[in-house]
Amino acid sequence: MIVGCYSHFTTFQNTNQFNPTHQHLSLVAKTSNNMKNLTKGIFVFSVLFIAAAFAFGFRSAGHAGSVKVYLKNKCSSDVEVYITQSGGGSKYTVEDGTEKPFSLEAGQKIYDEDQKNLIHEVTSGDDGKTVVVCE
Repeated sequence: MIVGCYSHFTTFQNTNQFNPTHQHLSLVAKTSNNMKNLTKGIFVFSVLFIAAAFAFGFRSAGHAGSVKVYLKNKCSSDVEVYITQSGGGSKYTVEDGTEKPFSLEAGQKIYDEDQKNLIHEVTSGDDGKTVVVCE
């Protein structure tokens, strides 16, 4: 009878179901895998963050070279102009008798509201220049 009980105990011991050392090693292995996954996640996030910072930095560097141009309306009524931008453009109103400042990039174009007549193409040398949009 004692031999049978001993045999039963060794069966459980061989399956490692009740072995605290095996459970501890299993937990360490899981923790180790979790740490590896966490480290990989942090690394990927860092790379993406740095890439985004560089992309934003280069875009901001382009804005640092912006040119301040003043659009002047000498007419007695408001005038709408269309200013091109990368990927399209926008309409702006220059009120009658006013001079309105715009920060633009070299290469941007200023058209009349119908986009048929080019009024001015901005160059890097236009900083501080006044462009008359209506006389």
